Amino acid sequence: MINQPWLATTGPKPPPPPPSAAAIASGATAASAGPVVLIVEDNWLVSLELEAAFVDAGYRVCAIAVSADEALDACETLKPDLILMDIRLLGNRDGVDAAIEARRRFNIPTVFLSAHDDAHIRERAADARPLAWLSKPMTPDHVIACLQSLLAPRQ
Repeated sequence: MINQPWLATTGPKPPPPPPSAAAIASGATAASAGPVVLIVEDNWLVSLELEAAFVDAGYRVCAIAVSADEALDACETLKPDLILMDIRLLGNRDGVDAAIEARRRFNIPTVFLSAHDDAHIRERAADARPLAWLSKPMTPDHVIACLQSLLAPRQ
């Protein structure tokens, strides 16, 4: 589990999260960055590679969550514009549960990035109204290209 104290749900509203290492290295700031993305991925190396690609492309990564509960805490606290969601996560709930709840409670859209996207999972995820399904393995550059095409009409 990633230690992200700003995701705590009790007590006064926490300060905004510190910038990620990739954001610091690129010089990205909240004012200069594009859409705010929450990465929900329990594979540490994959999440770091995605974060670096997002920052390089001008996005701001508000957090990396490894479980459905962390993802929902981040949605409530950080209000991302978009969630990049894996299906299989740490904990008792999966990415489909988190995406449905994020859409219902916060109206945050999801793009699924997973090796698990059979018909049953897609049927379960229909209530999340995902923007897209991307199948692993996929390069971070391809993920960025897909997101840019999805978000272009919205920007």
